[in-house]
Amino acid sequence: MAGAYFSKFPIVKYSGISIRNITLRANFIASFKDNASNFYPYTLKDGETADALAYDYYGDPNYVWVIYMANNIIDPYYDWPLSSTQLDKFVANKYGSIAEAQSQILYYKKLPVDYYVNKVTNEYISASSYNPAVNGYGWSKITIDDDITIANATNSLDPAIWAPVDAYTYEIENNNNKKNISLLSSKFITEINSRMLGILNA
Repeated sequence: MAGAYFSKFPIVKYSGISIRNITLRANFIASFKDNASNFYPYTLKDGETADALAYDYYGDPNYVWVIYMANNIIDPYYDWPLSSTQLDKFVANKYGSIAEAQSQILYYKKLPVDYYVNKVTNEYISASSYNPAVNGYGWSKITIDDDITIANATNSLDPAIWAPVDAYTYEIENNNNKKNISLLSSKFITEINSRMLGILNA
């Protein structure tokens, strides 16, 4: 299993915990990143583990370290997404309860704005103003998301422009973002494994 492979890595301290240093002189994986076609995007399923994915894609759970390195994952315990059950337990422990997390507003996020752009003139109008019977059908809809946030404001904010983000929503979004990873093409697995073994045996 993966533990047998990782036994070759030295132990280091991280946040007071002894873990295997899987990054030991292994930045060579960056050389594969020069060509985006060497990787392909993958969205993890709920509860999918790195070793299970390594087995499914590379045929061996020991290649879990390739997945970690390709995605700059230093701490598999905190950098890998939690399952929905694990996430609820994490949130309840961190905030006291799910209900408490849902009631705690962390910040406000500016809502995305929809526009229609004329395909010929590049003129744009707000989605609320667009009427195909009046404006015609030669328009494309685009959404502008500036990803602007502000901390809790003392003055009331326009709910048509700003949406509150509670702690529970924040933790869910943060966890979901971790589900979007990159997988190094399996055709390189023999080469990268040989390089790693050369480093560890050096």
